[in-house]
Order: sequence, then C-alpha cells, then structure tokens
Amino acid sequence: QTYFWGLRPENLRWFSLAFVGAILAFVLVGPLERLLDKKRVLLTCFALLFVDGITMIGLRLLNILPHNGDPRLLVLLIANEIGRVFLGTVLGIMFASMIADTLDTQELHTGRRQEGLFSAALSFSGKATAGVGSFVAGILLQWVMPWPRKIDPDNVHPGSSREWKGV
Repeated sequence: QTYFWGLRPENLRWFSLAFVGAILAFVLVGPLERLLDKKRVLLTCFALLFVDGITMIGLRLLNILPHNGDPRLLVLLIANEIGRVFLGTVLGIMFASMIADTLDTQELHTGRRQEGLFSAALSFSGKATAGVGSFVAGILLQWVMPWPRKIDPDNVHPGSSREWKGV
C-alpha cells in the first residue's frame, strides 16, 4: 500500500472501514440465498474477486486511476476494499453453507454423518494448495525474476529493475 499506491502510514488506518463490507455481507447473505442459487452466488463472488484482483492494478498501470497523493485515490482504494471484503465474506458463507448441504445429502444417501472426514479433507486441501503455491511462487521469484542482492530497499529506484538483468 505504501510503495505501489504511495499511501502514507497514517492513511492505512482508513482500511479498517472494510468491516462495513463484512457487516453488509452478513445482512444481505440471507436474502441473496433465498433469491438466488448458492452455486451461482458463490461463482459470481469468486469471478468478481478474480477480476477485481487485476482491475485496480491494471487501471493504475494504464494511468486511469488518480495519481499517488490524490485524495480520490484513497477513497477509491477504501471503497474497493469494502467491496472485496463484502464479496469475500459472502463467498465464505456460501461455501460453508454448501458444505453443510453436501453433508446433509451425504447423510441422506449413506445414513452416516462424516463432518470430521469433510473437515479433514478441506483442511488438507487448503494446506496443500497453499504449500504448493508458495513453493511454486518461490521458484518463480528465484529463477524468473533477477532480484538484486545485498541492496538496501530504501535506495532502490523504481526504474532500476532494468539494471538487474544478469545479477
């Protein structure tokens, strides 16, 4: 937030307003669930979060967003964070609700409740995904990005990445 968006540390406190997105999600998730299919809501939230993940940075790189230091940029970033928290909270609630529905269906077909098995499978898959993702990201950063060594981060000029080739 401080480097890419040029925010000052005192601006970061405003991001705590993201809790508004969570409150809105808890208020609206019930009506959303009654109006729309859970799977559709979950996939829509996921797609919107995916698009949002590249939109703000893309808009910055295309010089469409206000420049660093412009007060409108902080307002846009906070509004975006509130929206992201809203979508992420709805996604999490819908996912948990769908797991509960799956458990009920599984019990209906087999006569057994197996929350422990489902919980263990979810936990393992999350940890395996995070572990593999971190490993692959580390390999990519080590071999694809020529990071400079023994350089003070405070003295790196933003345009100096071109000079890193062959380091």
